[in-house]
Amino acid sequence: LVSFTLIATLVAAGALLGYATWLSQRVRRLSLGARRALDDNRAHADLPSLLAGDEIGDLSRSFASVLKQLGEYNEYLRTLASKLSHELRTPLTIVKSSLENLEHETLSEEGRRYTGRARDGVERLKNILGAMSEASRVEEVINQAETESFDLDRILHSTISAYRDAWLERQFTYEKSGGSAEMQGAPELIIQMLDKLVDNAVDFSAAGDTIAIRLHADDKVLRLEVHNPGPPLPEKMRGQLFASMISVRKNGDDAHLGLGLFIARLIAQGHGGTMQAENVDDGVCFTVLLQKN
Repeated sequence: LVSFTLIATLVAAGALLGYATWLSQRVRRLSLGARRALDDNRAHADLPSLLAGDEIGDLSRSFASVLKQLGEYNEYLRTLASKLSHELRTPLTIVKSSLENLEHETLSEEGRRYTGRARDGVERLKNILGAMSEASRVEEVINQAETESFDLDRILHSTISAYRDAWLERQFTYEKSGGSAEMQGAPELIIQMLDKLVDNAVDFSAAGDTIAIRLHADDKVLRLEVHNPGPPLPEKMRGQLFASMISVRKNGDDAHLGLGLFIARLIAQGHGGTMQAENVDDGVCFTVLLQKN
């Protein structure tokens, strides 16, 4: 009897252990599936145990429903800029042409002043729509761009020379270290990414300041740094710096949507890279990591 009880206990313990292991593996697979769905930004993720009739199946179906709604919402946000740009462009053109026609009429001094303000507002709205359209176009171009092998060092040399001519009140330095800087990608997009970083550095620096650009190439990664001696990044904004519609500029005279850094990071991610910003002793340093060939 004692032997039978012992055997039954061992069998029951083994069965419970096996069931717990099987249940734990199912939960772990569901967790990994949900994490992969979020990482890949997939709206319709195929999660494990979707067809199961137990509680794990119910949980999997709930996760799938939430991921689908999240994907639809992200797609709505992604296309919102292009939709707004398209819908607002026609009425904005009508307002602009009406103001131009109004300027040919006889107006009082106060009327001319108000008309001038309205015209300036229209120009600012036009610039905003242009920036929103640019962000949408960049996403499309990244997805459709034909990649090629090119030397990032050579691209930087020619581009930085153009920056010296464009911003005569700034000093630009360039340093290259390490080995070959060959990479696979779209050179025009990499130049656009650098344009955004340098434009940001110019905005936050003063006349006579030096903007330092450095490139280091190791065996697998290209490290591109853009350093400007501007004010430090606010701590509360560091986690949102590369988000769309976020800007840390305090000057209200210019219409900035914070799309420049957003576009720059899009391009970096489109090339399998990353971008981050950090405060250094004498300014801010933006770092881009790109994969070599």
